[in-house]
Amino acid sequence: MTLNPQLTALLARDPLLPLRDELLDGALVGPRLQQLLGEGDGSAEAHCTRLRATYRRGESLRATYRLDGPAGARLVSARMFTAGKASAKVQVGHDGRRSVDALRAARRGVANDGSLRLPDAVAYLPERHLALFTPAPGRPLHELPQDRWQEAMAALGAGLAVLHRQPVDGFAPFVRLDPAGLDAAGEVLRQARPDLASLVRSLVETLLLAPPGQAAPVLLHGDLHPKNVLVHDAGISLVDLDQAGAGPAAAEVGGMLGRLWCPRPGDEITDERASAAADAFLASYGQAPAHSDLLWYAAAALLVERAARAVHRVDVRTLAVLEEVLVTALRWAESRTDAGR
Repeated sequence: MTLNPQLTALLARDPLLPLRDELLDGALVGPRLQQLLGEGDGSAEAHCTRLRATYRRGESLRATYRLDGPAGARLVSARMFTAGKASAKVQVGHDGRRSVDALRAARRGVANDGSLRLPDAVAYLPERHLALFTPAPGRPLHELPQDRWQEAMAALGAGLAVLHRQPVDGFAPFVRLDPAGLDAAGEVLRQARPDLASLVRSLVETLLLAPPGQAAPVLLHGDLHPKNVLVHDAGISLVDLDQAGAGPAAAEVGGMLGRLWCPRPGDEITDERASAAADAFLASYGQAPAHSDLLWYAAAALLVERAARAVHRVDVRTLAVLEEVLVTALRWAESRTDAGR
């Protein structure tokens, strides 16, 4: 077997999952899937495309593939464990019930016809662990052309301000960007990319040196990214509030600004338009947190939600520019520290 040279160069070898790269290579996985699915001996022509991966170094790897072959198209998931966990099995949990409860709690003070719209939880079927929701209007933010981003970000700022004013009782604290989360993300990156260990250590230490002060908690979406923002004529819809929690507004506002200030690979937006969109977002949000706090949370989000997540998701495009992302985060963190002196 031949390894994917690009992936091998971007992630350090995992001694506990030595066949990691083979499971992530569609050219190798495709023929094997054909055999397992009873579609011959694997020699028939098939196209195998990896759609998603979830990787925990030294623990497990799960990959989802689209297999296009003689029998048509199908989605197939494969999972790899360490030898000591090979007997593990996937269990159906209660995520659906938690999603319903979170959405109903978030909707308490949100009008059905305002600038922010949330889907409604229709029902939860416990015997099937199945949650049913109404559709939310709008087009995903990431699908909009560049010339509509300023307008869309203005709508997002106004809608997010509405969400942040909702009651937080019953919601767990938002802790992903707490010190423990920063340390965990740093450890993931140091193991996966030992060549960047010094840079990662400097970033984590700088963030922990001057964290933002305590702020009154607001209701955070918890997983705010362009795919969860739907833009429509009256404003925005927010979907997938599974991770909603109580935390500082700067965490969510700063994280979204970080996406504009440091676009992901493939996000086609010019610096000028990104700056205009960021200004529109802040202006419509209203009384935004201090700029120094926004910088800190933007840097923390690049570390936890961009860099470490790129390892967990085996996001090759982000892994290829990982050093640039971390250098940017460090520059923001140092600017925040300097501003506080």
